[in-house]
Amino acid sequence: SRDLLITLEEKPNILLEGGGRISSDQGVLATGRAAHRNLGGLGHSISALGQVGYAWLGDEWRVDSGTPVWQLATRYTAPYVPGRGHQLVLELLLREQTQEPIFRMQRSGALVGVKSRWSSHIDSFVDYRVQLRDLQGVEPGGLVCGDPWFESLGAADCDLDDVIVPSSVRYQGGPEFLLLIDYRNDKFNPTRGSFVQTQMQLADGLNDSVF
Repeated sequence: SRDLLITLEEKPNILLEGGGRISSDQGVLATGRAAHRNLGGLGHSISALGQVGYAWLGDEWRVDSGTPVWQLATRYTAPYVPGRGHQLVLELLLREQTQEPIFRMQRSGALVGVKSRWSSHIDSFVDYRVQLRDLQGVEPGGLVCGDPWFESLGAADCDLDDVIVPSSVRYQGGPEFLLLIDYRNDKFNPTRGSFVQTQMQLADGLNDSVF
């Protein structure tokens, strides 16, 4: 018989990250994240994400310094819930403001889902999410008659001259299913194998509700 001594050194429970990026479609963005990796010694984790920056001005590569974009969100994960091989995921989008080429949107929402590992090659994620959205600005030329946003903008008859911004708050929700099948011999530098990703989203019957 032999005595075997194993010494383990855990990663710090508190994680702090900061960074930034510049992209051709979203502009300049600074990000920060704070997380606790092991709540109560159970492997549960919670994190908070903050982002702030500026989008490009129209189609020009000039920063639109007058209208910042930002996001504040939190995420909680619980391994082995509802069972072995599964992980419960809860997300809360406290507030996000985004700028796209033809519209500016604010949204908040929540998500509950279960991430599952069925084998070393197959993973799935099933969730249900809800969001409250409203338009802070929109170019009428980007709307098509019959678009659900017309009612929220006070122009249900497709009269672009009657568009009112900011719009009414619009609810959107529904389930989502994601399946990943990965038989690559190396995830970072594969030379053979296959990778398949299938995603399906459904909108429930309340997706056109306006408040």
